[in-house]
Order: sequence, then C-alpha cells, then structure tokens
Amino acid sequence: MDSLTTEILATSNRWMQAWIDKDGTTLEAILAPDFALVYGDAATHRFERAAWLELALGDYHCHSITYHNVRVRRITADVVVMSSIAEIDADIIGEERTGKLFIVDLWRRNAVGWQVCARYTSRAGAMEASVKALIDH
Repeated sequence: MDSLTTEILATSNRWMQAWIDKDGTTLEAILAPDFALVYGDAATHRFERAAWLELALGDYHCHSITYHNVRVRRITADVVVMSSIAEIDADIIGEERTGKLFIVDLWRRNAVGWQVCARYTSRAGAMEASVKALIDH
C-alpha cells in the first residue's frame, strides 16, 4: 500500500471511529464544509453535512465498519478519490443497515489536512455476468 493510500485510509478509519464514538469534534474536523452523502437507493437526495452530523451524533449508530479492496486515485495534488467495499454494522432510527457496501469518497486537502467532501454508497452485491465479461475480455 502506498503512502497516500495509507494516509487516506487512516483518516477514513479515524472518521468512522469518531462516528462509532459519537465524537463530534473529530467529525467536525474531518467533514469538509461542503460535505454531502448520497445513497444509491436514494440517489436524488443529498444528505448535507449538518443533516448527516445530526444523524451520526444521534439516531444513526455505527457499531463497526471495516474497509476492504481500498483503492485511492489522485485527481489533483489536493484531491483524491477512495473506493472500497466496506462491511458495516449499523442501525438508523431502529432500522438495520448491516452488510457490504460499495463506497466512493472524495477527499480534499487544505490547511487543516484531508477532509472528506462527498461519500457515495450503495449495497455491494454479487458481480453481474456483464461485468465479469468486461473484466475477462
């Protein structure tokens, strides 16, 4: 794992641990002012920073999250994209949100360090035959 991937993954793990711990100070530091979250099954709705923070510090509970197959791609000197499969154990307002997710995070470096600007997430399922055909081609 290269040093950039190590740094971004460590920051993302710190973000998720802050969510687990309900550590508002760390969440505030890691989330960029323009942060937004988009769920694949509600793609027309953006959860803006304030809304996500309210949920994360309230009724959205993460018990554990582990990243696998992490890939980091530099877009510019100060912007990177991290994609991964994450195994999560969480619940939101009494509804279970557990299983494997495909996650794409956009990270931007500024004076305070790396901050996450956006997260896109959807359920990770079995590989479709058409995707396998593309890979095998």
